[in-house]
Amino acid sequence: MKKTLILIGVSMLLTLNSCDLILLSEGRIGQQRAQRIERGMTQEQVYSLLGRPTYRQIAEDGIEEWEYHRSGLLEKRITIIVFAAGRVVRMNTYGEEYGRTEGSRYPRQERRYPRQRDSYPYDHRRYGGYDEYEDDRRQKENERWFNQVYREVQNKFFPDDQLSYIQAIASRNSFTTQQSIQLLRLFDWDEEKLKVLSYVAPRLRDPRNAYRLIDQFTFSDSQQKARKLLRLPD
Repeated sequence: MKKTLILIGVSMLLTLNSCDLILLSEGRIGQQRAQRIERGMTQEQVYSLLGRPTYRQIAEDGIEEWEYHRSGLLEKRITIIVFAAGRVVRMNTYGEEYGRTEGSRYPRQERRYPRQRDSYPYDHRRYGGYDEYEDDRRQKENERWFNQVYREVQNKFFPDDQLSYIQAIASRNSFTTQQSIQLLRLFDWDEEKLKVLSYVAPRLRDPRNAYRLIDQFTFSDSQQKARKLLRLPD
């Protein structure tokens, strides 16, 4: 019996035409790529592996589903990937045999919202979670950059060299209020601090917090000058 089944399988493979072989190959490749999906992956990573989904759905609570249909030779394989805050939280893969009318081998979850199709070309910057991911990545890069700048200032022995370095960096980059406070605290005298403030104030990244810089100055006349540099009311 086993030999008979093997012979039948071999004969079926020999009768496949090129289109059948392509379908079989695509089904296997799609299945292999789907197996590489892991919890916590971003939408961009999933898109790079599986491409554009067949359907895309978004719920009112922000949960998003991507549904992929892959057609093999004997069955259609469906993969549903669920995202929360732009990252994978669940994946379900199952097959639908051709000609089967009794439904899938595995029951599907009832849909809470309609499916959307052809809502592409896909722009990964527009969809939930990716903007937050990008903001977090840029923030970490900025922190690493500032830590390097801060160490360079510390390593310079003379205040004039420190001021010149800060001036050169500030002419091409911007600082947050907290980063500016850290730079000001490297200097003891208000006169030096005012020079640093004159370099960073024009391109402060969060001017709404600029008032915090005033407390870094000892004397009232220096505080007044700092307010003018920051264009704060008296």
